[in-house]
Amino acid sequence: MSVAKTKSSNKPCAAEILLQGFVNSAAQEGESFDTVERSVFCSVLEIGKSAMALFVSLQGHGDLGPSVNTEDDKRVVHVHDPLYFRHP
Repeated sequence: MSVAKTKSSNKPCAAEILLQGFVNSAAQEGESFDTVERSVFCSVLEIGKSAMALFVSLQGHGDLGPSVNTEDDKRVVHVHDPLYFRHP
């Protein structure tokens, strides 16, 4: 089995190593394709969730306050009324 390499080096990242170990073990134990696929998918979702949580913690939630000026100096106001954008 080939493991994708990180862009900065020829070494696989930690997540790839863990998944490769899981897949090798599952193959040796004769796990079904469906079981392995579901486990890998759940693992990938958890990795993505962790990555996005880290991104938000580093970047912030994006709330710029009640209003913000755009690059072309237009003022955009945050509307707090959830019914404001209801379609007829």
